[in-house]
Order: sequence, then structure tokens, then C-alpha cells
Amino acid sequence: MENTQPKKFYQKKWFWIVLGIVLIIWIASSDSSTDTKSNTTKTSSSTPTQVEQPKEEIVKVTATKLAEDYDDNEIAADQKYKGKIVEITGTLKSIQAMLGSQFITIEGNQILSDIQCFFDKSKESELAALQKNKSITVRGKVDGKSLNVGVKECEIVK
Repeated sequence: MENTQPKKFYQKKWFWIVLGIVLIIWIASSDSSTDTKSNTTKTSSSTPTQVEQPKEEIVKVTATKLAEDYDDNEIAADQKYKGKIVEITGTLKSIQAMLGSQFITIEGNQILSDIQCFFDKSKESELAALQKNKSITVRGKVDGKSLNVGVKECEIVK
């Protein structure tokens, strides 16, 4: 008489098939989760509801005024501008690339009170077309002041 014991669940073929299907579904859903996070307005066609996010207010300011505000009271200027989208107009002082960063400097109100606007590498051709001492308008997010007022995620408006 043979002594046959039933196979354990992990030794059965159906277990591995179900586990494989679950893993495939899990991997597929984790890849598409980035799509659902970036596009939250996708809904079924039977109930089209779009959630409109309020657009962030753009603060328009001259480079001179922005620099003056930071020189007068850095804490108050941070409360007014830091983390906010600003549209800055002024005179282009320099166009530079240093340590992998591309930035322009717009004249402020004093020697160490300029505005440094940092750009993504994809904006290189736009930066290459700029000329010093010309009027420029840039939009970006104020990052505060160290020596100069820093503005990140910039784009050229005109």
C-alpha cells in the first residue's frame, strides 16, 4: 500500500496559475496608476463630472519692486511672494549655465539684489536666443532670497 499524502496548496498547479494572474493584474494596475493620478478628470461616460482645480493667482511685479520688497523686509516679502507664481518684468542682465543649472539674471535695485530665474534644460534653445540689456518677462515660482531672489520653474513670457 502506497502512502500518498495530498499535495500542499503551493504544490498544486492551480495555485501558481492564480498567483500569476494576480501578479499580472497588480503590475498592470501599478503602471496605470500614474495615468490616473495625472489625469483625475477621467470618468465614465454616464456621469461626466469634472473637478476643476482653481488656477493659482499670478502676481505681476517688476524686478525692481520684487528686489526692493526683499531688501526692505525679507520675512514680509516671503509671505507675499514665496511659493507663489510671479510674472516678473525687467532688464536682462545675464544668461548663464553653471553646475548643470541654466538661469538668467534680471536687474534688481542694487548690486546684490538681482532676480535669478532658473530654467529646465528643455528651455535651452529659448535661452540661447535671448540678448542682454533687453526687456524680458518671465513667469516662475519664487523660492526666497539668499544673495539674489531665486525664482524656479521659469518660462519666458516675452
